[in-house]
Amino acid sequence: MKAPLIEFIDVRKSFGSNHVMQGVNLSIYEDEITVIIGKSGSGKSVLLKHIIGLMHHDSGKVIFKGEEISSMSGKRKEEFKRNFSYMFQENALFDSMNIYENIALPLAETSRFSKQEIKKKVEMRMEQLEIQGTSNKYPAQLSGGMKKRVALARALVTEPSIVLFDEPTTGLDPVRKNGVHAMIKSYQQMFGFTAVIVSHEIPDIFQIAQRVGMIEKGKIIFQGSAEEIMKSDLSEVSKFINGSGDFMEY
Repeated sequence: MKAPLIEFIDVRKSFGSNHVMQGVNLSIYEDEITVIIGKSGSGKSVLLKHIIGLMHHDSGKVIFKGEEISSMSGKRKEEFKRNFSYMFQENALFDSMNIYENIALPLAETSRFSKQEIKKKVEMRMEQLEIQGTSNKYPAQLSGGMKKRVALARALVTEPSIVLFDEPTTGLDPVRKNGVHAMIKSYQQMFGFTAVIVSHEIPDIFQIAQRVGMIEKGKIIFQGSAEEIMKSDLSEVSKFINGSGDFMEY
């Protein structure tokens, strides 16, 4: 079996007396869509932020391609972060910027590209995600589904090898939720990135997942395929998937 691209080994993280991660062990594989599920407040988003280094664990190891992230030098850590892009829960678009400026932002924040290079990259992503013609509009002028496309265009404009999605369908109706899932799957296949998605859209999200991890009481209690989790006889897994039980962790 191939080695994991990203691996959590006995990772622990607390906020005061709140022990969010209590020995998380998780493997994420290259070129796959991995979905993280769990109750509200179970630590899904905290786990996601540990992958990219937005949060730092108290103990344990987070490993990327065999290298422990916390032991990377400053320069190496910068190189590591260039592999990633992050699509936030509420899109995180800037209302004061037009659509072009929002998408260009990750490129404009570095001095690595000329204005002409940025323009070419932004226009290419806008065409690929079928949002050309919106350059001069502002987020408030777009529908929820179009905003998701803009957020995805911004996430992909840096040509990342890994994209992290934090509840990407928040605030959308069922039809648009399924549309966003289909969009993620389609572009993951088109661009070949590794996707990690935190989601509560069960079982719909399983249609695009190659692997699923469920976090419960600070631990990963299940890892496997979507088919395997649907057949799991673990009581906490089946209760959660079938919509029974207490869905609040704390």
